[in-house]
Amino acid sequence: MKYRVFIFFSLTLFLWLAGCASESIQKPKDSEAPLPPKVHLYNPAISNDDWGPYALTETDGIHIEWDANEEDDIAEYKIYRSTQSDEGYQLIATVSKDELFYEDTDASVETKYYYRITAVDESDNESNMSQTISYTLLHKASLMEPPNQSVVNTSSPDFKWLEVNNAQSYVVRVFVNTEDKTIPWKEIWKSREVFPFDELKLSYNENNQATEPLEGGKHYRWRVDANSGRTVGSRSNWYHFSVMSDE
Repeated sequence: MKYRVFIFFSLTLFLWLAGCASESIQKPKDSEAPLPPKVHLYNPAISNDDWGPYALTETDGIHIEWDANEEDDIAEYKIYRSTQSDEGYQLIATVSKDELFYEDTDASVETKYYYRITAVDESDNESNMSQTISYTLLHKASLMEPPNQSVVNTSSPDFKWLEVNNAQSYVVRVFVNTEDKTIPWKEIWKSREVFPFDELKLSYNENNQATEPLEGGKHYRWRVDANSGRTVGSRSNWYHFSVMSDE
């Protein structure tokens, strides 16, 4: 009996000591916050119009982006917004570590918004706020010609639209349907800038910058971007059209 009691207490002591040793070698809780995310700001050296903040088509909204953090334990990103540059930021969204953009569809026209992003790791450490992204939406241009879902009888149709309040310039963009599920639309023409004192009308490829002519049997869509500086603007709704076939 005494021998069994001795074995019992010996095993108990061994397990207790093993538990203490295990606790002593456990990795300490990570308390180091990640670095702030690197946001995409307007850069005049980058010709990509989708770099930096930009207006959404089809709805009044603002698109912002950032680079993935280099830390390997990032869990999510938090997006904060304010109408003041240095204060009043409120959390408006949290996205997974794989989502490196956010589309704010709760934005009012002609209101300047400021955004800052933070990174949060798996230990719930949150980084300092990123640099500030700002953007102001203008009203969308109302498209006139060619009408939506129309068929035009020329390969150089005129594009017309109505003036947008506070816009300083306009650009017409035309895309062709590629029938490719990966990239269904390809831009084939970006017009020169049109200014408010000009006639708000352009003929297709009047600046000889189109990458291909308009052809019968293909489907196209167009929009007008209204701008007042690089971080103030709008993108109109899409209008679709096709060219009458020669057959």
